[in-house]
Amino acid sequence: MTHDIDSTQPDGPRCRHILVAAEGGAGLRPLARCAMHLASPDAALHLIAVTGDPRMQFSSVSLQMSPWLDAHEAVLAASRTTVDGVAREVVGAGSVPTPTASVLDLSMQSDSAAQAVASVALKVGASLIAMTAFGHAERGRGIWRIDPEELAAASACPVLYVPYACLEDGRTHMKKVMVGLDGSDTAFNALSFAIARAPRDAAIHVVYVVDHAPGLRHPERIAALMKEGSRALACADAMLKEHGREAHTTMIGTSTRAHDVMESIAHEAERWGADLVVLGNRGRSPLSRWLLGSVAERMLRGARTAVLIVPAFDRRASLREAADAMEIDRDAVLETGRTLPPIFL
Repeated sequence: MTHDIDSTQPDGPRCRHILVAAEGGAGLRPLARCAMHLASPDAALHLIAVTGDPRMQFSSVSLQMSPWLDAHEAVLAASRTTVDGVAREVVGAGSVPTPTASVLDLSMQSDSAAQAVASVALKVGASLIAMTAFGHAERGRGIWRIDPEELAAASACPVLYVPYACLEDGRTHMKKVMVGLDGSDTAFNALSFAIARAPRDAAIHVVYVVDHAPGLRHPERIAALMKEGSRALACADAMLKEHGREAHTTMIGTSTRAHDVMESIAHEAERWGADLVVLGNRGRSPLSRWLLGSVAERMLRGARTAVLIVPAFDRRASLREAADAMEIDRDAVLETGRTLPPIFL
């Protein structure tokens, strides 16, 4: 079995259109820098500050309509200032074409922040969404928080989630990229994406987890998983070498410290000092019972480092499904891969 970089991915693996979204524009500057590590030299950035009506956030405060309108305008103006400033910085750096800069006002939308961002990404033909959000414990900071789990589930293209804490700490480099493998085509597609888009000087470390959970420790089952893992890692090793990457592969098992696959991946990422963890979405290995969808979801939920979720790519099927879900003209989407851009304030 061989696995090649899939040229049918949106924009191939080139990442020519990147949507960068942040609540109110918070963290947009370092987030854009993170996204550019995965971008093509000619990439077009679409910068989005997601905001909304402050009445939704402070519903217990009693004010007349006029002060609320003034507050809303102030929020929009602040977001506009932030996103325009980031766009000017990108232009000043001279590394990519002039980006678009927009404010996405959720008071004009019926969708959640994640659904609205996914819809915009589809409409502009994004091949990667980069987003940040405050942690679950900080949700009170904004009800228009972009939920990374919801966005990854709704998106037809890869989603890069960088926790806001990482951006605050200045962790924007990608020198160490770790890929979780389960032997499925979806997981190998994620590895292909990492090989194609990770910086050329980045180390790529591929891990396969054998689940030793209680009740699943039958010797024949463990032997089958280890055999499958050896085959998967051998294939990954060949892919890395074929594309001029230094091969780092390892098989690890769940333990008393890391009770399941997700915890094992997180523990290995911390031990190795990974800057980015790459996972396929909704991949299933026949033997392992490892549903990467649930692993990816939990990694996003408790992420302490940047996480890149790469979906299984059937471009037309992905666009069709996303268009139907968002009630967008599917014929226009399938014909061009995008529709007219949305209206922003």
